[in-house]
Amino acid sequence: MASSIKTGLKKISKNDKGFIVAQSDMPFVKQSDINKICRSINSKRFLIHALKYKNRVGNPIGFDSSLIKKFKNIRGQFGAKFMVKRLKNRTNFIKTKSIKSFKDFDKASDFRS
Repeated sequence: MASSIKTGLKKISKNDKGFIVAQSDMPFVKQSDINKICRSINSKRFLIHALKYKNRVGNPIGFDSSLIKKFKNIRGQFGAKFMVKRLKNRTNFIKTKSIKSFKDFDKASDFRS
């Protein structure tokens, strides 16, 4: 997880306001949710912009570009949610309408349900 994020961060420009960490195995994420994250990043009021359904936080998660340096220190399976836990008081939790947005496909049985 950490190495994938670090690889993606190499493509971030100094002029970018922020970036979004998204997994490719989550096909039900809606464009409207991505747009909400983008608008929140552009508002510059928070460092992190995370989708939330009831009490569950999920991906994708947006970040202010000032956090790139903090991501350079993560290792192993630590990813975007780790940063949300560390900076919870600087996070905008954006409501999503469906838990289905958080569904990921990791094994063959996931495609049957």
